[in-house]
Amino acid sequence: MLDAERALALVLGDYVEGVMIDGARVDGVGTFVTQAQTTGSVTISNVTATDVGSTGTYNCAYPSGSMQITGTGNTGWSSTWEGCDWP
Repeated sequence: MLDAERALALVLGDYVEGVMIDGARVDGVGTFVTQAQTTGSVTISNVTATDVGSTGTYNCAYPSGSMQITGTGNTGWSSTWEGCDWP
């Protein structure tokens, strides 16, 4: 994914489980690599990111909580946006 305005993984809904992403390259994303706005869990592995706009992960479930994001082999997007305000 090159020079995109939005996230590689945008996860929305009442509850999400069983989503897996394995192997991707993100370069120049405008906001986040992963944007989670629901509860549940996803596995994201072997994703390399460069030139990330805001931070690696935005994790703010509506109306409360967060999503469990796991995986191995990821580089360049380990940071998480603090709070639920929008950058």
